[in-house]
Amino acid sequence: MSDLDQLLHQMADPSALAWNDETYDLALARGLSDADRATYVAKLIDAAKQGDTHAILTLGNLHAMEALPMLQAAGKGRDPWAAVARRGLTLLGHGADVVAAIAHDAVHSPAKMARVAAVMDLPKIGGAKAIAALDQALADKDSAVRMLAWDGLVEALDLDRWMRSPSGAHEKTTLLELLKDFLASDLQAFIQM
Repeated sequence: MSDLDQLLHQMADPSALAWNDETYDLALARGLSDADRATYVAKLIDAAKQGDTHAILTLGNLHAMEALPMLQAAGKGRDPWAAVARRGLTLLGHGADVVAAIAHDAVHSPAKMARVAAVMDLPKIGGAKAIAALDQALADKDSAVRMLAWDGLVEALDLDRWMRSPSGAHEKTTLLELLKDFLASDLQAFIQM
């Protein structure tokens, strides 16, 4: 069975994927010939239009610019997979096209994992809207989201150098490192005190 046939079989029967796989087999896909890649990308686009989130993220990870118009439309839409399409756009380097929606996801999505994914994408996009959303996400009820927001702000604002000792190591002696620990704690306990 050729690599393309294996990938198409994986798309037709994704039951062999692990529960935490977000994409189809990227290593196999990256080894395709140009002609086979074009066929595979076309099949992925067709599947992505139907809401196949594995296909959407595979397109993004393969940097399949052929999928850009479809992902832009899906990322601006209201389908259940719109947030995943926005992640795909971010992987393609076009997250700024939908940064307002990603910022909304980061702060207002009822699903923790949707907030996590959006918070992880915002530093890759950068800019005022992304930084403002990361700032708001610091108040998230979930400490994992708060920590990711903190890490995103450190990346977006290039604060890492201010969190290191003179020897270059991260130490709990800087105010920024202490603030990070505070954000990781149970904020509700502090509020009730």
